[in-house]
Amino acid sequence: MAAFDLLEDITSLLTGITSDVYKNELPETPVNLIVLYNETGYDPVHVHNASKPAYENPGFQVVVRHTTAGTARTWIEAVKNALDGKTNLTINSHIYLGIFQQGDMFPLGREESTHAIKFSLNFQAQVVR
Repeated sequence: MAAFDLLEDITSLLTGITSDVYKNELPETPVNLIVLYNETGYDPVHVHNASKPAYENPGFQVVVRHTTAGTARTWIEAVKNALDGKTNLTINSHIYLGIFQQGDMFPLGREESTHAIKFSLNFQAQVVR
């Protein structure tokens, strides 16, 4: 089984929105992009005296940046549709019990340097490891 990389797995679900998906850093260019950030999740779930967790609950954040407000909004809605409520998936040989949105879309405003609009969404995954 491939080494677990949550953001790599999630990237594979978002490339239909744009091929410009980055992990844990917001580059200056391209301006129109999606960035994924690792985020604290919830405690792993242990069951019935098992030595390793039955599943883990990592969190991640998705940030969309686009020069056109309407497209930024369309992209963040597309992210929500691509990820929220997905259950029983296998991505890059990793078993996901589910991916769930945490809270609602949050507008981050307009960047001063690029004048691009940013939105964010937070998610929690449930992953068998």
